[in-house]
Amino acid sequence: MSIQVKKNTEITCNRWAAGTTSELYIWPSHANFIARDFDFRISTATVEQAETTFTKFEGYSRELLILAGELNIHHENLYSKTLQEFDVDSFEGDWNTKAEGMVSDFNIIYRGKVLAKLDAVKLQTQEQHTEQVVSPGSLTLIYIWQGEVAVANLTGANNLKKGDCLILNYEDAPETLQLMCMQNAALIMARIWY
Repeated sequence: MSIQVKKNTEITCNRWAAGTTSELYIWPSHANFIARDFDFRISTATVEQAETTFTKFEGYSRELLILAGELNIHHENLYSKTLQEFDVDSFEGDWNTKAEGMVSDFNIIYRGKVLAKLDAVKLQTQEQHTEQVVSPGSLTLIYIWQGEVAVANLTGANNLKKGDCLILNYEDAPETLQLMCMQNAALIMARIWY
């Protein structure tokens, strides 16, 4: 397993029509979000307008997790629902989607044979979390939304704080990663199979 740490200070924040977005990971690494030549992209965003129309992504699927706030999401002629902290909605990128609410969110946009899953893990101080990377062609990105965790498998400075992320790529054998919560934490787990 390869382990990459991406500190909050290394992540670029850009404007989009209704707020900001920060790209945490894109595959393939040479892909360009604007050109839409990526297989999957993991990002965070803010929605700073009361009403928003989602950009269409033909041929892609989406996973959306609310980090803070409340979002009323409407997929035209399909369904509507209210999303609160750590709720997830899975939908197709070509759907006509509108929403009301100003939020911070976490996104995965993916296509083709790629599969994605998002969830949140809350940890209390001194609580441990074990993450296993066991599947060839898999990636797990752990985003520190709140608090602080220490990573047992890393040498050197191994504490990760709000906005940092840890990227685990399966290489040649299953491996286990140990996290210790140093300060009450909320972790967003983005799991990708590609």
